[in-house]
Amino acid sequence: MEGFKSFRRPVEFDFEGRTMFGIVGPTGAGKSSILDALIFALYGKTPRLERDTKKLINSLESEAKVELKFETDGRAWAVTRVIRPGKSQVVLNRIDGGSEQVTGERAVNDRVVELTGLDFQAFCSAITLPQGDFSRFLSATSSERSRILKGIFRLERVDRLRDLAKQKHAGAAAEKKLLQGELSGLPENLGAEIPKLEELLKDAEGKVERIREELVKVAAAEAALERSAGRVAELEERRKRTVAAIGELPDLGVLEGVAEEESKASEAARAAEKSLAEAEEGLAESKKERTELEVSLGGAEWMHQVQQLMHSAGRIEKEVAATLAELESLAPERSLMEKLTADATLRVDTLKKDLETSRQEIHSLHRLHAANIIRADLEPGAPCPVCAQPVAHPPSPVAAPAVEKAEENKAALERALDTAREDLSEARQKMGRVEERLRLLAERKSKEQDALREVSVNLLELAGKDAGRELEARRKKLAAADASLAAASKRHESALATERTASKRSAESRTKRHAFTVRIHRVCGVLGLDTIPEDEEASGLAAAAKRAMDEGQGILEKVENDLVAVKQSAAAAVAETKQFREKYSLGPREPVAEGLATARGTVADIKRKIEESTKGAERRLELEVLLDSAQKVVEVHERLASDLTDSKFTAYLLDAQRKLLSDIASEKLLELTQRYRFDDEGEFGVIDVRTDSHRSSDTLSGGETFLASLALAVALAETAAQGGGTVECFFFDEGFGTLDAEILDLALEAIESLVRPGRLIGLISHVPGIKSRLDDLIVLDRDSEGSTVVEQYEGPLGYAASAI
Repeated sequence: MEGFKSFRRPVEFDFEGRTMFGIVGPTGAGKSSILDALIFALYGKTPRLERDTKKLINSLESEAKVELKFETDGRAWAVTRVIRPGKSQVVLNRIDGGSEQVTGERAVNDRVVELTGLDFQAFCSAITLPQGDFSRFLSATSSERSRILKGIFRLERVDRLRDLAKQKHAGAAAEKKLLQGELSGLPENLGAEIPKLEELLKDAEGKVERIREELVKVAAAEAALERSAGRVAELEERRKRTVAAIGELPDLGVLEGVAEEESKASEAARAAEKSLAEAEEGLAESKKERTELEVSLGGAEWMHQVQQLMHSAGRIEKEVAATLAELESLAPERSLMEKLTADATLRVDTLKKDLETSRQEIHSLHRLHAANIIRADLEPGAPCPVCAQPVAHPPSPVAAPAVEKAEENKAALERALDTAREDLSEARQKMGRVEERLRLLAERKSKEQDALREVSVNLLELAGKDAGRELEARRKKLAAADASLAAASKRHESALATERTASKRSAESRTKRHAFTVRIHRVCGVLGLDTIPEDEEASGLAAAAKRAMDEGQGILEKVENDLVAVKQSAAAAVAETKQFREKYSLGPREPVAEGLATARGTVADIKRKIEESTKGAERRLELEVLLDSAQKVVEVHERLASDLTDSKFTAYLLDAQRKLLSDIASEKLLELTQRYRFDDEGEFGVIDVRTDSHRSSDTLSGGETFLASLALAVALAETAAQGGGTVECFFFDEGFGTLDAEILDLALEAIESLVRPGRLIGLISHVPGIKSRLDDLIVLDRDSEGSTVVEQYEGPLGYAASAI
């Protein structure tokens, strides 16, 4: 540990080889902090500080560090936790040759629970009895005890068996579902279809032979017909393209007006460009004049400075007025404070005189009543202060009411004088605060007036005596220039809009002419004519369009003649093919070559169906056997997963362990108390054997509760040993102080019964009986700073050796 609670400096405690030892020292020496550090190292929290772990840092340090090395199931581990105001650190390492490392709060906490078999609550209930919390296991609910015992006796192995059963059940169920899906996709009577399919196969093979023998004869006719069809389609497409091309030619009258429209648009665009240039020149001149005027008037910077100075002058004048008003408002308060101070001073002086008069009066009365005063001090046998003779019988003093009244009057005057002095002091303090406020206001008024004079001088230098009028005059000149510039800008915008409109119309006319050119160009390309240039003038477009029209009409006449010849040849091929179809009973639309391929495909399909039916029937029988086997596996593991739950098999095992624990604990409790034992129901209720009455454990006294918890701890260790558990360490933190000497001996004997090789038992206490009973001790104390110091680390021999 380092910086952990009262352990400011690094310290190491080695428990290896120890059996029963004590951690002793005065209250506040840090004994319980060792147990807190052990629990914190494992679980990241302590019984008293589950969340606010920053409080575990020593008040004189900036961080705390705890490292714990421990063994479980034959493997060694080291867990380190560092607490910082910012992000803390936690890491778990295998230190016996293994390479496993776990980092992060959640991951380390989960791994520790897995390694020890105990969560935080179970560890604090079964392994440690922290200070002030001895009855955690005793007062736990039945479910909480079951969870603790489950970890101690390693019954989480049943959980792993249940999880394995669930995994195997899920796997078998998935396999069953796959088998059912495959089986549902197979028809039930696959074998019955095979003879019918074989008959169909014989007919299909005969048809293939017949078609193959006659196919050569019809091939030539099919080829001729195919060529005719292709030629007809080609001619039809040529005629269609020619008609479409002719229809795309523009009207000759429209083409004749394009040139005139383009000429007018171009002329308007040139005129608009000239007007725009003139407007741009006028706008540039206006901008130049505006700039020169602004420079001559001082520019925007001059106006900005004048405006700022005028604003500052107005603001300071308001501040000066406010300061003067505040000075004037303090005058009545100052007069009042002066009067209060004078009145208080007068009262103090008056009371001083009255007090002096009272003192003189008392002195005179003392002289007048001197005999009576001497009588008050006479004692039998003492010498008389007047005659020096021994006093036999002192006379009784005579009352002096005038003296008493004078003394009372003096005391009243002294109290009144104290009050008057306090009033005078308070009045002077208030007067001082008022005068200080007046001084500060006077200083502020002086500074504000100086600032106002400075601003006024600057404004005079910059704009003359009447800065406002000068500023307004310059603004008017600039406004006139701005108006002129705006007019020039408006003329420019108008000329620009006109130029854009004219340019747009000119571009549109050129685009129209270009579109007609492209159409004629495309038609010439379709008809096979020489194309015209894309920038052809509109006057040449009409001639080109007429030439294309004439050429298209000639192409259409030739196409019609070729179509008549091709159709006559196709009719002869159709007649020959029709005769072939009728001879061999082929359908009117069934291609001969396709018929052969279809017949061959039918043969292949029938063969495939025969093969699939055969394999399907065999697979169906196989699936039925596999499905029956999978169903049995599902049922077995489903039953296992159900039986291995906490409420069944684990509960059965825990009931036996709980009964054994209750029996042993009852025997130990009766031995310790000679009065109490636990009930026979396994719920750890307490029975008073003297009265045979049942008591709840929360009605026991502090000492009785400790003994009951101790009996449970002893029984838990013995039960765990019998059941193969792994409880090999116990820590008892205080609780011994509530026991008398006889019960303390019995308690220590019960704890000593837990001692065995390899088991660690630690007792934390400040009770002298504990310290005298144990040989192996860790003795703690505190230094002057409040930090823990280790005075003794081990038994008497080790302590003696360290002292030499």
